[in-house]
Amino acid sequence: MALSSLAVHHQVKQGTCEVVAIHRCCNKNKIEERSQTVKCSCFPGQVAGTTRAKPSCVEASIVLQKWWCQMHPCLDGEECKVLPDLTGWSCSTGNKVKTTKVGG
Repeated sequence: MALSSLAVHHQVKQGTCEVVAIHRCCNKNKIEERSQTVKCSCFPGQVAGTTRAKPSCVEASIVLQKWWCQMHPCLDGEECKVLPDLTGWSCSTGNKVKTTKVGG
């Protein structure tokens, strides 16, 4: 049985998310780019989001209003800042910065 057909029949537990695909690549500036595909089954009033660098269900109002840092997307000890164009957030500690842009 192919992986894609397994994914169709697999149910995600209500109120949780799971990563179903991960993509990683480096560009010419030695910046690692990562993306992932996530499957969620959120409760009413919740949508897919990120909490402590993991996929999770979060209150829909946080995403609708683009108050990204209110879902606590960064790890403990990292500082969260919303990007100026509101398309995502960055998590920083020392001189290391991880930027996340929300895809459609």
